[in-house]
Amino acid sequence: MATRHTLVERITALVDVQGDGCWVWRGTKSNGYGRVNVDGRFHYVHRVVYALTVGEVPEGLQLDHLCRNRACCNPAHLEPVTPSENVRRGDRRGAGWTMSDQGKQNISAAKKGRSNGLLGKKRGPYKKKEVMPK
Repeated sequence: MATRHTLVERITALVDVQGDGCWVWRGTKSNGYGRVNVDGRFHYVHRVVYALTVGEVPEGLQLDHLCRNRACCNPAHLEPVTPSENVRRGDRRGAGWTMSDQGKQNISAAKKGRSNGLLGKKRGPYKKKEVMPK
């Protein structure tokens, strides 16, 4: 009989931690964004990891990849922003784009191997208590 792996185990098995702190998804992708099957439905892996480690994305906001790497699912590289801000940042990639102070703190903490308080907070609807890779 096959062993059923937890969601965190399945995600962790398909993530490569890079020197720049990115957690790069090696599994299924759509338009560069990682996708993972949760209860028979595909979800963006960066949103699932964010929900597992930080909490739900606030209503009406999207997750901006501060590192500009769509395959990255490191919650320290993700910042909830309005859709218009996400588009504005995407349009300005490499052209004087700047991130918020919180985003800078998240990236700085991740580079130093700290979570900046992101890990260990209340989990999202996926109800897993395991911690993602560091």
